Amino acid sequence: TMTVNRVVQVCPSTRTVFEQLFINLAIEGCSSLDEVAWRHGMESRELLEALEAFRASCECPSHEPSRSAQAIPEASGAMRERVT
Repeated sequence: TMTVNRVVQVCPSTRTVFEQLFINLAIEGCSSLDEVAWRHGMESRELLEALEAFRASCECPSHEPSRSAQAIPEASGAMRERVT
């Protein structure tokens, strides 16, 4: 499972998503995404969808995904399989 800190490290623009959802990076950063979603009263897929919406901001100007932008979908796909 991917932690909040790892997602922010891979794609720093996702910090905005966590802030909008009132997820405290300092306190919850080492927690897995599904655990954080549960604590905040949402389904894991809801959190993943919000993060995937920000994935575009991790892309290079040439519209080719950076190495970091490619890491999030892989992790979220694994998370979806585990959650469903």
